[in-house]
Amino acid sequence: MMRGSDNYEKLAAAGFVIVRPDDYPAPRIKQWVGDGAWKTLEKYPTKAARDRALATMLENPKTVNL
Repeated sequence: MMRGSDNYEKLAAAGFVIVRPDDYPAPRIKQWVGDGAWKTLEKYPTKAARDRALATMLENPKTVNL
C-alpha cells in the first residue's frame, strides 16, 4: 500500500480516482483532490450503506481504495 501525497499525485496523474472510507463524524467516503486534500463525496446513515457504496465504486478498475 502506498502512502504519501507524492504517490497519490502519481496515481491521479495516471487517471486513477483515489477514495477512502471515513467514520468521523459520520460514515462517509472521501476522494483525494490533490495538494494534500480530501473532499467528502457523500455521507451515509450507516457504515453498511457506506461500505456498499464503496464496493460499487471499486468495481471501476481505475478507482482505488487507500
